Amino acid sequence: MEKQSSSTGWGGRRKGAGRPLGSRNKPRLIHGLPITDCPAKWLLALVNRNDAPMRLRVSAAKALMPFMHPPG
Repeated sequence: MEKQSSSTGWGGRRKGAGRPLGSRNKPRLIHGLPITDCPAKWLLALVNRNDAPMRLRVSAAKALMPFMHPPG
């Protein structure tokens, strides 16, 4: 079997191939969260939102821990 060269169209970059730019990891707006100056209130409201993605809710809970249970 002979080795395929790049001129045959195998391998390498192809126009239009792959995921379109900006199609993933776009921030999603979650409507209904309170407008407040207190980050703890905002994070707590996000943690208690059932329609928020679970990964986001867990991240918010981790960020909220120092506010709820101060170290020391």
